[in-house]
Amino acid sequence: MLVSFFLLNTHRCSEAFHFFTECLVLLNRLPGQVSYFYEPIHPRLLVVGWHFFNCGVDCYDRSYFTESIQYHERGLDIFKEISSSSGEAWSHCYLGRALNGVCRYDEATEHLEIPGVTGDEKKTPGRKSL
Repeated sequence: MLVSFFLLNTHRCSEAFHFFTECLVLLNRLPGQVSYFYEPIHPRLLVVGWHFFNCGVDCYDRSYFTESIQYHERGLDIFKEISSSSGEAWSHCYLGRALNGVCRYDEATEHLEIPGVTGDEKKTPGRKSL
């Protein structure tokens, strides 16, 4: 765990992510001990997830769609692991946009569609349709 924090603090987020993931897998195998270790890790993982998200947005804005996809996939994995619905939603949105940018339309649609929600329900509340 200490190695993960060291890598994160020295801006080697990719390596830190892999160590954090490995630690979470090992901690999930310990019955009843996860919450003791997980609570101090959770905020740092959230920061790592948003870091990957921001890097993905930056790559998307520069039209580096392949790199954007990689960053958003990593961020999405973290957000799923720590149950951050906001992070998951934003990652799905930008991952879909980046996949669309490399003409992977079927995959993009999977990330951009919300299951069970129709087009009318997606409209912003309070806004009138023209």
